[in-house]
Amino acid sequence: MQIGRALRRGSDSARLIMDVQIEIPASASPPLSGLLGLVDGRGATRTARPQIERTAGGVHRVDLSLPLDPGAYRVRFAAVDAAGTMGAIDTAVTAQLTTMGPLLASDLLRWTSDANGRRPLLLEELPADIATIGATLELYATSSAPPPADLLVKMELAETGASASALIERIVTPEARDGALVADAEFPLERVVKGAYLLRASVMSGATRLGIVSGTLVRR
Repeated sequence: MQIGRALRRGSDSARLIMDVQIEIPASASPPLSGLLGLVDGRGATRTARPQIERTAGGVHRVDLSLPLDPGAYRVRFAAVDAAGTMGAIDTAVTAQLTTMGPLLASDLLRWTSDANGRRPLLLEELPADIATIGATLELYATSSAPPPADLLVKMELAETGASASALIERIVTPEARDGALVADAEFPLERVVKGAYLLRASVMSGATRLGIVSGTLVRR
């Protein structure tokens, strides 16, 4: 099984939303049942039985969003298929936004577009059938003071490694949306060969870099 997650601010500015995506191999025999547990730093556990859907590609997927207070957690998920085969996954999460000067930043929220709109892509490995990948960064004010007037976000799809160079670059002016400043960019993948890549967003105020958010992608 694979698990991916991304953090953003909730409608209550004191809380966060963790978007979670879990993928179970196509070899699992439907129907599947699963149990998700969220364990906080005190050992208290919240559980849920999320819906497991089979995708057009045959794999089984769970998509859900969990409201959280800032802090340390463990996300645990177990599933059993019709043949009685069981699998489990466990990962640690620090629920905290990234500080960038006078702002806070979400994780880099990845997605692709299809006939039904935007579909989240939280896993490191990209589906083979997508033609583009999108990235969204949300920025939140930490005080009543206005954000920098010269704010820009440089979005890059880059090679990995110490001397990683950008393959595609977008310069985006964040737009006010639902109480946040939001930067969106899309990257075509038709010329991106198989391998590992870095998707990153650099937040700039004029010539000053306030911070970077990034994530690794794998194209099979």
